[in-house]
Amino acid sequence: MAFTTKHGRWFPFTDHIRIHDEVLEKYAFSMLVPVEYSFEYIQKDVLKHSVEFVFSHNGYKVKIDKHSKLKFKKNSRTNQFEPDEALTIYYNYVARNSSKGHHLRYCSPHESFYNSELPWHHKHHKHDSIQTLRENVSIFDNDDRAVADQATNQFYIGRKTVHIRYLGQTDWPNVKDFLKEVSELS
Repeated sequence: MAFTTKHGRWFPFTDHIRIHDEVLEKYAFSMLVPVEYSFEYIQKDVLKHSVEFVFSHNGYKVKIDKHSKLKFKKNSRTNQFEPDEALTIYYNYVARNSSKGHHLRYCSPHESFYNSELPWHHKHHKHDSIQTLRENVSIFDNDDRAVADQATNQFYIGRKTVHIRYLGQTDWPNVKDFLKEVSELS
């Protein structure tokens, strides 16, 4: 797994929710159509958080999807089991500006194992495309592919050319980092 100092930690459930609410609130003044988070249990112990909005100053449409694994604890007063801790297990942060043809997406791993045709799918990564037929993928980890595969940094998926770049042992962005980056785009 890639190096991280800000991910992979369990947080008290209320802090986990509060942190994301505060991050969104910080950008509320820039939202053309502010939408509160929606929450949906996709399994008994997995909560999906979703939000979509448009930045008014730059026209980027933002969609944030995140899944959190939950631990429950019995409330001594109500005798009910309630969420006690949460851990982010999946994320997909997307920003699109169709008038500029720009698409930015941060993804958690899609697969568990290495696939030589899609070597970024099992790692935290960022997609960035300005043209419809070219995409750059930055991978937040070292290039640990087989030596024979390391020479290949260009892939063809349909009509699209994908260029990959390994960033080394570095943290991948959280929601706050992503929204700051998109907010600063012109």
